[in-house]
Amino acid sequence: MESEGPMTAWPMKCYYYRKTNSLPKFRVGGTVSIYRSQLCLRPKFFKPFFVDLVSIGYIESQENLLDLRGCQFRLMISLGEFCEEVRDWLRVIVLRARVPHTLLGRPLDWQVEEPRQMDMSAVSPLSCFKLWTKNRAQKPAIEY
Repeated sequence: MESEGPMTAWPMKCYYYRKTNSLPKFRVGGTVSIYRSQLCLRPKFFKPFFVDLVSIGYIESQENLLDLRGCQFRLMISLGEFCEEVRDWLRVIVLRARVPHTLLGRPLDWQVEEPRQMDMSAVSPLSCFKLWTKNRAQKPAIEY
């Protein structure tokens, strides 16, 4: 381990899953660290990959495997002996990242707005023809 605390870079083996696919998007070996408000995965041969800390909703560990989940991804990191320490640091840092995010009024990933109901008065089989539906959308003028 390079240093103590949250700025530490831990050696890891990682599997990154998308929610839409059951197969891993990639598998890398390298280091994992915290960079600003993002979890930085630095593979040995590719460019770094970043995951926003605010988008992480689930952090658990089993033996030497750290499981991070969000609405759109699942990240499984094998950290060896540092797994418990990394889990505890990540929980604190994710909570600290959410505080300014919510104070600024930004929605989190799992806060989805309800879908708007479609206005059925605007739907018509003739709506593709502007000639016939031109005056339909306009309200009648008020006469005095």
